[in-house]
Amino acid sequence: MKGILKEVRRRNITGLQWIASEAWATDRSLWEKFGDLLTGTLGFAIRRADVIPGLEQHLTRLRPSNIYDSAFFAEFWEELFNCRLNGSVNSHSHGDDNYMDRLPCKGTEDLNNVYSSYFDVTQLRVSYNVYKAVYLVAHALQDMSNCLVGQGPFLNGTCADPKNFKPWQLIHYMKRANFSILGEKVSFDKNGDPIAYYDLLNWQRRPDGSLHLEKVIICLIWLLTSPPHANNNSDYYSATIIIECVTGSEVGFCFHSRSLRWMQTMIFAIKEINQRSDLLPQLKLGFHIRDDCYDIPVSLRTSLLLVNGQPERGSRAESVNGSIDTESNTGSNLGCAAVNRTVSPVIIGGAASEVSMPLLRSLGSFQIPLVSYFASCSCLSNQREFPTFMRTMPSDAFQVKALARLVSSFGWTWVGLIGLESDYARSAIQLFLQESVQYGVCAAYTHFYPVTLSQQALDELLDVIQIATSKVIINFSEESDMRRILREVRRRNITGLQWIASEAWATASSLWETFGDLLTGTLGFAIRRADVIPGLEQHLTSLRPSNIYDSAFFAEFWEELFNCRLNGSVNSHSHGDDNYMDRLPCKGTEDLNNVYSPYSDVTQLRVSYNVYKAVYLVAHALQDMSNCIVGQGPFLNGTCADPKNFKPWQLIHYMKHAHFSVLGEKVSFDKNGDPIAYYDLLNWQRRPNGSHCIWKKYPAFGISFALCISCLLAKTVVVLMAFRSTLPGSNVMKWFGPSQQRISALLGTAVQVIICLIWLLTSPPYVNNNSDYFSATIIIECVTGSEVAFCFNSRALRWMQTMIFAIKEINQRSDLLPQLKLGFHICDSCDDIPVSLRTSLLLVSYFASCSCLSNQREFPTFMRTMPSDAFQVRALAQLVGYFGWTWVGVIGLESDYARFAIQLFLQESVQYGVCAAYTHFYPVTLSQQALDELLDIIQMASTKVIINFCSESEMKGILREIRRRNITGLQWIASEAWATASSLWEKFGDLLTGTLGFAIRRADVIPGLEQHLTRLRPSNIYDSAFFAEFWEELFNCRLNGSVNSHSHGDDNYMDRLPCKGMEDLNNVYSPYSDVTQLRVSYNVYKAVYLVAHALQDMSNCIVGQGPFLNGTCADPKNVKPWQLIHYMRDANFSALGEKASRSICSDSCPPGSRIARRKGKPICCYDCVPCAEGEVSNKTDSLECSRCSEDTWSNKARDLCIPKTIEYLSYHELMGIILCVVSVLGALVVLMAFRSTLPGSNVMKWFGPNQQRISALLGTAVQVIICLIWLLTSPPHANNNSDYYSATIIIECVTGSEVGF
Repeated sequence: MKGILKEVRRRNITGLQWIASEAWATDRSLWEKFGDLLTGTLGFAIRRADVIPGLEQHLTRLRPSNIYDSAFFAEFWEELFNCRLNGSVNSHSHGDDNYMDRLPCKGTEDLNNVYSSYFDVTQLRVSYNVYKAVYLVAHALQDMSNCLVGQGPFLNGTCADPKNFKPWQLIHYMKRANFSILGEKVSFDKNGDPIAYYDLLNWQRRPDGSLHLEKVIICLIWLLTSPPHANNNSDYYSATIIIECVTGSEVGFCFHSRSLRWMQTMIFAIKEINQRSDLLPQLKLGFHIRDDCYDIPVSLRTSLLLVNGQPERGSRAESVNGSIDTESNTGSNLGCAAVNRTVSPVIIGGAASEVSMPLLRSLGSFQIPLVSYFASCSCLSNQREFPTFMRTMPSDAFQVKALARLVSSFGWTWVGLIGLESDYARSAIQLFLQESVQYGVCAAYTHFYPVTLSQQALDELLDVIQIATSKVIINFSEESDMRRILREVRRRNITGLQWIASEAWATASSLWETFGDLLTGTLGFAIRRADVIPGLEQHLTSLRPSNIYDSAFFAEFWEELFNCRLNGSVNSHSHGDDNYMDRLPCKGTEDLNNVYSPYSDVTQLRVSYNVYKAVYLVAHALQDMSNCIVGQGPFLNGTCADPKNFKPWQLIHYMKHAHFSVLGEKVSFDKNGDPIAYYDLLNWQRRPNGSHCIWKKYPAFGISFALCISCLLAKTVVVLMAFRSTLPGSNVMKWFGPSQQRISALLGTAVQVIICLIWLLTSPPYVNNNSDYFSATIIIECVTGSEVAFCFNSRALRWMQTMIFAIKEINQRSDLLPQLKLGFHICDSCDDIPVSLRTSLLLVSYFASCSCLSNQREFPTFMRTMPSDAFQVRALAQLVGYFGWTWVGVIGLESDYARFAIQLFLQESVQYGVCAAYTHFYPVTLSQQALDELLDIIQMASTKVIINFCSESEMKGILREIRRRNITGLQWIASEAWATASSLWEKFGDLLTGTLGFAIRRADVIPGLEQHLTRLRPSNIYDSAFFAEFWEELFNCRLNGSVNSHSHGDDNYMDRLPCKGMEDLNNVYSPYSDVTQLRVSYNVYKAVYLVAHALQDMSNCIVGQGPFLNGTCADPKNVKPWQLIHYMRDANFSALGEKASRSICSDSCPPGSRIARRKGKPICCYDCVPCAEGEVSNKTDSLECSRCSEDTWSNKARDLCIPKTIEYLSYHELMGIILCVVSVLGALVVLMAFRSTLPGSNVMKWFGPNQQRISALLGTAVQVIICLIWLLTSPPHANNNSDYYSATIIIECVTGSEVGF
């Protein structure tokens, strides 16, 4: 604030009304220097203690004799009196003087003779907080000391020893502390926060000029802004009314009874399997159960413990037999004592897509299969990224397609899309936007709301819903989020909304019970339901007080359901607003059959059914493994896996090929690990008695249904026409009688036969032996005629060599890391995720551009020298808008890179009036089928402008097919990944002429790099497998003793001639040695220098002034990764004349745009939003755009107001001439005169000269009178009209009076 006020004074800015945050609301030093600028300042200050008895005396008793006891006191003394103590540990000065030039301290200094904020006790605010913090610990320890053995809050009623306690025991007492201090009562809410008390202050000047902090009012902000009130709440438990205190700020959590049912279903399925004689008779299944708390860090921690065989003791975990073994124990003991520390070969979970993805990324290198029962995000179907993932929950891809058809069938072409800020909702909404295009359905708006639905977030969402004209809303969220939304909808009294539910809340009966009036008519797809799982209900309700002590989950559930306290319970917290310790003890007579709970409700076994199938999937995979015959197994040399000691990758092999039946349903999985998608289409309606009824419209909706419909399309048309013909007065049968019906059915069948014949004749399927998935396994697969290509990436080899070159260059410099030498390891990631996980940990990327990687919460250790796609996409949106291309096709690779880029483009393009004719994602492996789908879309579309987010190799396959089909006239917009791919131009230049695209910055030259690249010779290529493979591929020869065992071309590697040893890189062209486009290579170069400069900054650290604990420095020769990332984030250096800095969050906004702050981000993080039409900004980083005057309009750049175009009716225009001629000609007199000259006409008898003169005069007189009245009462006048065209002024004549005119 001091720096700001200094600049305010320099600019002579006056008249500002400051509102202070509590951090500077009581800062007297500001008033002393800038009192003239701060008069009238308002602000809230934290509560002040009028006095802390004895504190002032304690502070001022500091003397020269005792300041040597502490480095803090010594430094304070020297700075206050500007002197130097003998033997001081203070080695620096905080002023502008040189510390060594100071005079020695005399020893006569006295604190009573000077002023210092150190002993100013007039504003004891933060000091009072410190005082209370110490007393909090003391009172917690006192409560701990008062504990009676046998009645304690811990296991079996034990107490903690105040002289030897655990930190978690102390925090238990601290959270429940309730004490008084200096007359104030101190207590804390469930978040550990105290009640908020503030002083409202007003800065005023006394007559003598001194500062006066006038306390306007001492207020309890809570009471003023959102007072507490009683509320009868039955949202959490349908059969229970909780009288709770609503604080106005909703912070809530509720024990998830449904999740406990899912857990119990898994246990039940395992017990059921262990008791069967036909399934795994020689094996018994065991388990570990862990609570992921729906939290990514917790999930990662617990899953890593499971896969390492190190489950924590004493945590929220249940287990039995810990592994798959042959013991007869079936799981009666669920306590931690039964834990066997063995690796878990498969994980069933997590329930959410957001949790499953980071789990898979972390567990990928372990190759441990993860089977989810509720994660539905279509992004998880990417087997290249998540090769060990399977699920019994259908992918959202199927649900979203069904939703698009659903809204279309009702004629709802204008719908709102909202969803939780998550991968689940983002992926679903993006897919819906693609699918809905073909049905003519448009999105009125899309809106994502945060996981924590604050009042501000709710207001933003409800404002969008209320303003929009659409009343049909599709919501991709969970039950808990929908509950908060509906509560706010009711508070605002918004009615008439038609909700479309995602599967996550489509069957949430608790929502209906509370908000049935708002949800009547709701439609949604629900995952398949099991009518019954025999024995499950009895298993669930067999829970009794006698056995709930075996599990922390059961104990917590019991106490929350019956609102009581178990003796010796491991549950140490409450999910309601009551004090857990105030609850009455449980009586032991509680019975689940007497209350309702979602835990024991088996009427909607949907997710539970998925859990059940997940367990059986593992069991059947193990059964298939047990049935393996040695010598005929699927692994190397026909070997089998040992079911009692197998590897996780062997289990996933059998799981992916599993095919079994459960409860009458056949279960199998596609190549992505997804099951066949079956849904129930539900409609929420109210019965006459007021209860709710969920109507099941279609018993099954899946891929099989879609295939049947497509195969019987012609017959369906016949049936529909037959029904239509029965309507009264219908004459359909006249045109569509029996003969026409037979012909159409035969014709439809014939078309299908012809399509099949063409396919079989032109590109028939054939058998292929595939060992790509498992090295030791040949998978005999059917290839449909697809083209799969791969080539050695010479550019990537150049990038590798650039890194080596940069490291050598740094090691030879004397000004950078003179005391250190950099080394390196290089591993080939093969552009493959599992391989990448095994070989390295990503830290600094030189080519990863996905905007998703900017999420520091998910990727806290990620940095890059490659710009984020967010900037490229905004530029592309402006580019197509600049050329007036408002109807474009958007395609991309099925990847996070393309998905995030296209999603951002669709958002950004709206403001430029650019619409997507279509969006399409194609798979990484571009089969002929995938190419046909893509090219059919391109050919059928009316737009010729296409933006493609892909890499060079995918673009090559697309262009090859375009040439084969002879498609011309396409205008390509390239993403940065292929914008500079010269190899594409060499082969497809005729198709790419005119292509536009943004390329990352190019280095004109990296001195010495070309020589480094081209000095590769046959004599030194044996040093590296990379060089050997490159050499053989480039010169199409075979090196003696080469480590290269495969070929990337169509030839047989062993048929190649031996290399002669005379090959020379200077005689051939290769992208490897091409240094004309040093873009990615330049990024690699900068990445190496980033690390080097970070290490240099680390080396420059002065002990005692370092950035770490107690001013310590890191050792550059023994550095920790987290220490290095600290310096890398603060790095600021130059490379080849370019300033490389990581100190900004967002680039400056150019003229023609304004800054739009990002909510929840620091002030330096913002987006640049172009000014709206009619508004301009003419300077960089404008906070707002200025509106042009009525006579001017903004130019295209939005940085200048230019005069509006003026249009008016001129006498020189054709219309003006015609009107003038007509107005001066006579009407009737001339015509009659001509008429009267005809032979035999007797008109002159009745219309002679006198009558003509009279009629002319009379007519003229009438017109004159009308004109006079018109001109005197309401004359016409000119009007400047810009209603039709904002940038054009049309000068028009306003008649004044329509009657007169």
